[in-house]
Amino acid sequence: MADSKDVLSVLKSQVAETTIKISHLAARSLVMQKFIELALPKLTPAQCGEIHGVLRQVLEDVMTVMDDVTLPGAYHAAFLDKTNEMLRALEKRQAEGE
Repeated sequence: MADSKDVLSVLKSQVAETTIKISHLAARSLVMQKFIELALPKLTPAQCGEIHGVLRQVLEDVMTVMDDVTLPGAYHAAFLDKTNEMLRALEKRQAEGE
């Protein structure tokens, strides 16, 4: 009986720690998303074009490094979704200047 209480206590502690880590990540993501939403319209189409090229290269470099690390498929899916979302937003803003 004591063993099961110990296991439950450890699990409860791990869940609490994980919840805190997820909360920190979610809060940082929210702040970054709001920053992007405010900053993107302030960029000129030319700036968006320049950022698009640099961002694409940087993220391709990151993906190369990620290939060497075992990560869950959900991570890769989220990474690619956000990458494509940002690149499309930059492309759209860049096209407004053409």
